[in-house]
Order: sequence, then C-alpha cells, then structure tokens
Amino acid sequence: MFASYNLIDFGNRLKEIRKNQGISQAQVRDIVGLNEDTLRKIEHGNVLPRYDTLELMSLVYKEDLLKLLQSYRVNQTLNDLYECTDKIITAHIPEDLEKIKEQLVCFKAQNQSTNMLYNALEIEQFELFLASIHIYFEGNIVKRNKAFEYLQEALNKTLTGFSPFNFKKFKYNFFEIRILLLLGTVLYDVKQETLSNQILEFCLKYLLQNFTLEEKIQKLVIKIYNNLAYNYHLSNQHKKVIQVADDCIAFSLSHNNLYGLANIYYRKGISAYRLKSDDYYDLLKKSVLLSEISGNDDLALLYRRITFEYYGILIE
Repeated sequence: MFASYNLIDFGNRLKEIRKNQGISQAQVRDIVGLNEDTLRKIEHGNVLPRYDTLELMSLVYKEDLLKLLQSYRVNQTLNDLYECTDKIITAHIPEDLEKIKEQLVCFKAQNQSTNMLYNALEIEQFELFLASIHIYFEGNIVKRNKAFEYLQEALNKTLTGFSPFNFKKFKYNFFEIRILLLLGTVLYDVKQETLSNQILEFCLKYLLQNFTLEEKIQKLVIKIYNNLAYNYHLSNQHKKVIQVADDCIAFSLSHNNLYGLANIYYRKGISAYRLKSDDYYDLLKKSVLLSEISGNDDLALLYRRITFEYYGILIE
C-alpha cells in the first residue's frame, strides 16, 4: 500500500456505500470491531485504513474495498522507489541511495495537498529502511547492529509492538515483509543465526500462502531462497543448502523466472563440491553460463575468480 491516494474521495465513497446499505457507524463498530472514531477519520479522509481493516469492512459493505481503494490511487512513486531500492540491494550500489532520498523529498513536496494524502508512518518507515541499507553496506558488525535497530523501528511504525521475537503474531503487507526479510538477513550477521533462519523461512511461507505470485513476489521468493542457502553455506550445512537450492530451482523453472538462478546454482555447486558429489563442476559451470546468458558478465567473472581462489577449481 506504499503509494498516494485520494483519501477524501475514497472516504466519501465509503460513507455513501454504508448509508446505501442502511448501516450505522455503530453497527460497523459492532460487526467489524472498528471504533467509531477511527471510522469517522476514514470517512473524512484523515487516515489510510490497513489492509486487514478493509478486508473486514468489505464483508459488511458487500464490496471489495481493497479494489475500490486502488481506484483512488493518484500515483505510484513510492512503489517505484521501493523497486529501485531493491535493485540497489541486489546490485550492491550504495551510492544510488542518495538518488532515492532526493526523489523521496520531491514526492513528499508534491503531495502536500488536502485531498492527496499518504500514510505518513509508511514514509517514515521507508526512510528508516533506507538508513538501514546505507549502514548495512558499510559492513562492520557495530554498524550492522545499528541497521538491526533501524529495521525494528521501521516495522514498529506500522506494526505496533513488533519485535524479532514475536514476528509470527502479525499480518504483513508486501513492503513490511520486505523489511522483515532484510531484518532476518541482518540477524545472521549479528550472530542470531537460528532466529535469522526462522524469520527467512517465515517470510518465504507467508509470501507463498498470502500473495498472488506476480513477478515482484516471485523475485522476493527467489531472494529468500538465496539468502537461506547462503546462511546454511556459512554454517557448513551443505545438505540443507542443496535442499533449499533444489526448492528454489523448481520454483524458478515452474514460473519461467531466471532471476537469481545463477546464484542458487553456484551455492548448490559449492555445497556439492564440499560433499564430494560428482556433479559439482556441472552445477558451477551452469551458474557461469546463466550469468553470461542474462548479460551479467561481471558476475560470471566473479564466480570464476572466487571459485579458483578459494577452492582451486578452474571453470572453463
């Protein structure tokens, strides 16, 4: 829901639907469990209702209010910024974060009007997310602890009471899951390996069970598989690496999505080598070929160099 909406017109439409149904605010309160003050704020366009709130209200209003909200969307700038941020993380180009920050400032300035409101908490959440990525790229353990603090604070903006130890009790939108994924990744770096894997596995299962598998969801699923495989690689659990890699490869091929496939083949190849499996070289070779086919020659060169330097394997 990370976007800008015409909440005043949306609120007016909700009020119109409620009255046409002959339902009072008190009845909505009793059926949905939403207090009248919050409903008044929604109908006056003062707040952006949460996903789960709209789901419950849809049952009473006899209309898909989530779909209705999308028709009052006025731009997708923040969603675009999220997509750009994800590319920065994947390609590891921290210098581009400043461009995202500049675009965010422009977005906030352009949307300061009474009938084009956005969720201010989500803006603050995004800013904390950017700050955590900047720190994460700096690499040392002290900085990673600070990134962890920022990510926890970011999730608390929209999920009151969140902590890494009660993460299973919440419902998440797509962006919240993206933040939780990074938090899980950072946890491994700050020596919380078991909790890191638990959060990553939760994110994976949550996406597969609660989201339509459009391309951006597919990419996030594949990213989680890759992060899990890397965690298991670091802890020398090579049989688990191969299990996760096989699941990822099956998912990728079933959706005709090559995103991250070279990396997961590489992880599987290294684990196969460690387990003295005969197919390790074919797997490593495939990872290089997939990188070249996708136009990522730099990654192919990196695989060749690291494999020779660390394992003495020359990939022809």
